[in-house]
Amino acid sequence: MIARRSVWPRPEIQELAQQFVAVADEVHRLQSGTDPDCKWFQLIAEQGHYAGRTQPTATRQGIYFATPSGKFLGSLNSNRWEQVASKMEDALQAWRQQAISDRLNPTIDSDFLSQSKRKEDKYPVGGLVWKVYSRDLPRDTADGRSDWRSSAWNQDFAWVSRDEVDQLLPVSWEQGKRHQLSDAIVRRLCIAHLVDNVRGQTPPYRPEHVEVAEGTVEVAFEKDGVVELIYRGKTRTVAKGSWSINDRRDAMSPQFHQRGVETSWLGKASYNKSEERFEQFELVFAGTRWGATQYNGRHDDLDPAPIGFVLKMVDDRPLNRVAPELFWSYGW
Repeated sequence: MIARRSVWPRPEIQELAQQFVAVADEVHRLQSGTDPDCKWFQLIAEQGHYAGRTQPTATRQGIYFATPSGKFLGSLNSNRWEQVASKMEDALQAWRQQAISDRLNPTIDSDFLSQSKRKEDKYPVGGLVWKVYSRDLPRDTADGRSDWRSSAWNQDFAWVSRDEVDQLLPVSWEQGKRHQLSDAIVRRLCIAHLVDNVRGQTPPYRPEHVEVAEGTVEVAFEKDGVVELIYRGKTRTVAKGSWSINDRRDAMSPQFHQRGVETSWLGKASYNKSEERFEQFELVFAGTRWGATQYNGRHDDLDPAPIGFVLKMVDDRPLNRVAPELFWSYGW
């Protein structure tokens, strides 16, 4: 989160990045998985800045530079753009010094790599995909922060399978009539997407944490076979228990905490009846968050404060075929 704000927007970094093929992925799976792409990453990471590390964690988080063949060119974990730029230049120099055969001759067989199984394999073809944005909303009183946290935001993707799309439609096309939605999709949003990840990462809620997951859909009007739909609803999710909230600094002494998110939500959609697909679909959730989790940057910001989420339908271009961060909580 910090690196996204402090490193990658820099014009110096963006210019250097033009000479690389940039890839971003979740490190937990890569550093601990057994799929071929995980093994490829582990081969690289064990030559880098956290090689052999087991304490305080076994993370291999960071930025790595390597050839397509799997030759290590450098790595670091830094939020300072000057350090990242310097390491990128070093990696480019190391690349230029390598023979073409060393750059491209694979360390791991490409057929073996193609056997990897990823969350993206579950992409909901024919279903619905939203891009999810989360951010703090303006507060009545300043929270005393003038650094990156005051304008932090995050993004994710939310999936609805082809078989689930009907749950978002009214039972009849009668104009002006409001229909109750099945709560299944709203509950999933509460568990996996209406979470306070604005400043960092946070775990999903569990099904029993969802206290309210309400939604209705109303037919506004129909024109040329396209129905305009209006959505409304409320959510409330609360978790209680003992956990750490200050990165790793209090990991050995977890305390009792409560965290939660409560929202009201509105949405609009355009549904093409003859093609049986949504042409447009946007949802806005606005409400209150409170509490913290270990890595979400809220250890000193526990009191209730406003938060917002926007879900915007996207197409199926490759850049949008990214699995939800908390996909494993979907139960698919």
